[in-house]
Parts: sequence; structure tokens; C-alpha cells
Amino acid sequence: MTLTCVTAQIDWLSLGTLVATLVTALATFWTVLEVKKQRETSYRPEIYLGNQQINFYGLKWKDTFLPFSYSTEEIKEFNDMSCENYINIDLHNVGFGVAKAIEYEWSFDIQRVIESIDQVNHIGFFHVHYDKILEISAPQIEFKFSHMVTNQLRKNTVNYILSSSIEKIATKINVPSCYIDLYLIFLSSALNYYSKKSETKKEVKTHNIELENFPQLKLKLAYKDLHGKSHSKSFGLRFSFNHLSSPENATETRREYGQQLLVATEITE
Repeated sequence: MTLTCVTAQIDWLSLGTLVATLVTALATFWTVLEVKKQRETSYRPEIYLGNQQINFYGLKWKDTFLPFSYSTEEIKEFNDMSCENYINIDLHNVGFGVAKAIEYEWSFDIQRVIESIDQVNHIGFFHVHYDKILEISAPQIEFKFSHMVTNQLRKNTVNYILSSSIEKIATKINVPSCYIDLYLIFLSSALNYYSKKSETKKEVKTHNIELENFPQLKLKLAYKDLHGKSHSKSFGLRFSFNHLSSPENATETRREYGQQLLVATEITE
């Protein structure tokens, strides 16, 4: 065997050793990355927003039942103090890690909402005006109330939400009642409720209402995991038409006039 052949064999052996070392190093690096990824996943929270069913009840004003009473509970014995009109929706943490320093903020396009109402408000029973304060009235029966919209849409905080594998009770946050009231005015107007012409009511069909044209309510969430890494999510909420009759059909003994499901869907902004 010549010196040249021996040198070539040594070179090939060195190259093989180098390749094996490189492959081992890459495998080790890949394993470390996978372990790190699994560790991060084990600490990562995952916020989920559930759907919420809402029961609607007639609010008596003089001799008229208005649509502005609602609750997540089914109320058997109703009086005008039964509904506080505070609707909560559930936040769940379906991840493995705790979510901390949670900030959430509601929003909706109030001008588009009012425009949607104007398009179907042929009777004009309800009047809606917004200029910093949302004013809702029914002049025919001298009814009026208002909402401080900015208070309901301001940023709020939750200290932490444990994983649902540890804490089964959901964290509840309040849905802006101004949005619900505007939606009820939209439905009442589109269905010609409070019209004095009974033949007009008979001509109206619920399937003609295009609920997708009514602007959605949005919820923006920002939170941190156990290591301080920031995460964010956004949800869009719309009402799903279930069953609803006229609030005018409510009586002293039976105030419920319908149910709606508020459906939450994760969106990208």
C-alpha cells in the first residue's frame, strides 16, 4: 500500500467522523429545540370565549311592554326588578399555563349600527341619537334612557385566569348593554313591532332580516404567560336568531318574549 492510499483512507475516515459528529450535533440541537418547544407549550395559556344564551323579557312602561329586559337566567316569577340587564359572558383558559395581566376591550361601530337601525326603522317608534352619550327614546309613550358608551367600551383588566384543567369555574366579563339595546331596537324595527297596523305585522317575515348586516361586537384580548411573553386574541360576536315574538305580547304573568344566542368567533385583525 502506497503512502498516497494510506493518506486517502485517513482523509475519508476523518470526513466520516466529521459527518457523524455533525449529524449527532444536529440531532442533539433538534432535541433541545423540541424540549424547549414542549416546555413553552406547557406554559402557554389559550383564552377561549364561550357562547351565551340570553333570555328577553318585556319591560313594562305605562301600558306598553318594551324589549329592554334581559338575563342569562330563566326567570319564572318576573317583576321589574328581576333583570339588572347585566349580561356576562364566560372566558375560559383552555391552555396548560396560567394567563396573567389580562386586558380586554369591547368595541363596535356605533355609527354603522345606527345606520342599520335607520334602514329598517320605518315606523319610527324608537328614536336613537348619539353624541358622546347614547340616547334612546320612544316619544309616543314618553319613554327615554341613555348609555355612557365610553364607560362600557373602556379597557378592563383581569389579574389572572388559571387553566381550566385546574379551575373549572369560568371568568365572567360584562357585555356592553348599549350594544344589546341597539340590537333589540334593530329587531323591533325590522319586524315592525309597535306598529298600530296589524296587517303590516302579518306581512313581515323573520327570514327577511339580514342579521349579518348588523355590525358585530368585537372583543380584543391581550395577556401574558408565566414567563412574561405577550399573547393576543380577538373575537367577533353576533346574535343568532332563535325565536322572538313581539314584546307587546308580554303579560304581567308571562314576560318572556324570546331567546337569542350570542355567538363568539375568533377573528384576525
